[in-house]
Amino acid sequence: MNQHNIQYFLTAVEEQSFSRTARKYFVSQAAVTQQIASIEKELQTVLFIRKNNGIEVTEAGLYFYEKIKKLLEEYREISGNLRRFREEKPETLLIGVSTLQEYEWLIPCLKKFSETDKRTGFQVRAGSPGQLRDMLKNGKLSFFLSDNPIFAEEDGLEALPAYCTGISIIAGTGSPLFDKEEIGIEDLKGIPLILAEAERRDTEWCDFEFYRFCRSAGFVPEVSGHAASFLEAVILADEGKGVVVYMEDISGRYRESPFRKIRQLKVSVCMQKFLIHRRKEENPDLLRLLKYLSGAERSHQKIGRADLKSDFGVLWKEALKQEDGSYSRRLLDDTAEIDFWHRFMEKKSIYRQDPWAVRMSGVVTELIRDMRPESILEIGPGWGNYTMDLASICEEMYCLDLSPDVLDYIKLWAKKLNKPEIRTILSKWEDYEEDRTYDIIFAYNCFYRMLHLRECLEKMNRMAGKLCIIGMGLGEVENYYREMEKALQVRLAYDKKDYIYFINILYQMGIDANIQIIPLSKDITFQTWEQVVQYGTSCLYERQAEMNSHGPEIENILKKYFLRKRDGSYHYRYDYRGTLIYWKPAG
Repeated sequence: MNQHNIQYFLTAVEEQSFSRTARKYFVSQAAVTQQIASIEKELQTVLFIRKNNGIEVTEAGLYFYEKIKKLLEEYREISGNLRRFREEKPETLLIGVSTLQEYEWLIPCLKKFSETDKRTGFQVRAGSPGQLRDMLKNGKLSFFLSDNPIFAEEDGLEALPAYCTGISIIAGTGSPLFDKEEIGIEDLKGIPLILAEAERRDTEWCDFEFYRFCRSAGFVPEVSGHAASFLEAVILADEGKGVVVYMEDISGRYRESPFRKIRQLKVSVCMQKFLIHRRKEENPDLLRLLKYLSGAERSHQKIGRADLKSDFGVLWKEALKQEDGSYSRRLLDDTAEIDFWHRFMEKKSIYRQDPWAVRMSGVVTELIRDMRPESILEIGPGWGNYTMDLASICEEMYCLDLSPDVLDYIKLWAKKLNKPEIRTILSKWEDYEEDRTYDIIFAYNCFYRMLHLRECLEKMNRMAGKLCIIGMGLGEVENYYREMEKALQVRLAYDKKDYIYFINILYQMGIDANIQIIPLSKDITFQTWEQVVQYGTSCLYERQAEMNSHGPEIENILKKYFLRKRDGSYHYRYDYRGTLIYWKPAG
């Protein structure tokens, strides 16, 4: 037994109904029935008599109700008294760091925090990110700093933004970058690169993060190795083995010499540091410190808040452009977008939630459920991957979209699935104006037409009452494309949209958002080899020309990754990530 199923039991007795109990807690009736059945099994006693027109409490059920309700009230009283004891005892928080820069940022912040909160003590622990994560999970750490929000994938962990830093470059005398005063991300194309301090980081994440930066500039970096320390990095640079890349700003920490130059890389996106902590943390001292460090109680000019020079709204507009520098017709022309969805929805004869969306929807509803929202607005619902689940946990569900076909499909299947009525709004989010608020505003994978992203996020922040949730899918460039690019020098058409623009625009709006990154995968089956080739070459910038020049070589590369099954079909597993960014509306 636990507090949840006991509370279901108490409410079922008081309401004389399993269905009303389910509605009260925004869960299914089957969930309530299952929880109460588990209590009956544990007690080996029937608590309710199930009838066609409802339920009836047994004599044993009434006895258990009176006793357990009294015990629960006493437990809550004891818990509250113990909490007061804890609050009277000075708290020592244990904080983990893995780099000198994190430590140098943290200590002045803690001193500033201690000026107003003298009762909380601090101890700092050093270790690799992996070691710190294990300490946090085992209760030996309060939180730690990391540039890796993937740690938030671990059950029960969450990432809050802390501060932004830069990326540093070490170039030796033999490097073509040695004499450059300013080095941009595009200058790294075609140059052997060494990622530094691999022993102190999650190497796979470091590679992923750096690839993401380079992909935003339209190329795949040539990473030739890793250096475990600054000394090893300097030696490799001096020997001409490559240009060293540090995924943080070290320009103020190490001196240059006649043999090497240290420069901060000019990039269009921010290298973000995060506070990794337990998601359902209840320690009031720790929560207060996390709120302070994430910037909610400080002005942006105070210590630890980066002054981002780039306008990330402008950079987002650049990221939406195609390889030739133009915007797609669907982005610019509302009619083209409406026509696309008309043709797409004509093929949707049934409703089926995508397998990857099942997990994402579970994370979203878990974030929202305890808020007991009366109203939810979903922007760009598509074919309803999230809509039906969201409609089940609120009283009023709204969907906004430019396509009448999308909205008609959502209403039709909500009715067929016996979901609460869904109200629809035929509009673009950019054009929508209404003098009202919604408890929750949710938008996922619908930003490909939002050219003025900051204005769209400001409107969400203004019209949400309790929580804003946004996000998108995020995948690395598939390995077969990297192999094609390296071996055949093909040109790829990269998707440059990235969740990091959301984080940085919100940061510049004065909003410190939470982030969760959820690992996902798709198992894709192709019936013919022609379908494989069509799929596996779709990101080639000049597909037909590349196939004419390198067709056999491209197909040989694809054969390494797309596995043929006994029935003659082909299988491919695509691993990627779903990102959720959420924040409480700020005034």
